[in-house]
Amino acid sequence: MSWWLTQATILSQVGFTVVLFDYRGFGESDSFRIDPKMLYYNEFATDLSAVLQFARKKYAGNRTGVWAFSMGTIIATLAAQITQPDFIIGEGYVTDPIKIQAFYAKKKDTILLPEDAHEYEKRLAKIKIPTLIFSGKKDQVTTYKEVEQLKKIKPAIRVVSFDGGHMEGFYALSKEFPGSVYVDDIMKFLKLE
Repeated sequence: MSWWLTQATILSQVGFTVVLFDYRGFGESDSFRIDPKMLYYNEFATDLSAVLQFARKKYAGNRTGVWAFSMGTIIATLAAQITQPDFIIGEGYVTDPIKIQAFYAKKKDTILLPEDAHEYEKRLAKIKIPTLIFSGKKDQVTTYKEVEQLKKIKPAIRVVSFDGGHMEGFYALSKEFPGSVYVDDIMKFLKLE
């Protein structure tokens, strides 16, 4: 998680309580073995659900949301079926994991998916919570076009586009400090400005 410390620090400096965690199998303290070719495991949604429940209890006076990136947006979507967060903020939002698998197949990379990955779009359509999506106009993995299609199905989604590629929004939307415009968009979305 070290590559997200700058973002987490900046959010904490503007008043957010930030809880970072990693999914099972990424460290050495867990016997859960992961295949590096697997895009995600459904167990990761169980992990995120447990973190949401912990955060709600520990910080009972706060709204509890998820800020997820790329594969993490799949997990946020699946976890919302178990423990609904108050909001989701996503960048590089996956609208269909099967399209991600096809994207990497064109590049001669093998990406594996859980057996129920074909149900993801239906699960995504069921989410009725406030959602903010940062979408790069040059993102080839989770394309701006796919996010715009999702917005047609779910008009309540707020989309912030930026001139950049996959997961480049935080730095593309910077002025006074890294992510300053990005953070302003989050504050407006949550009506905290």
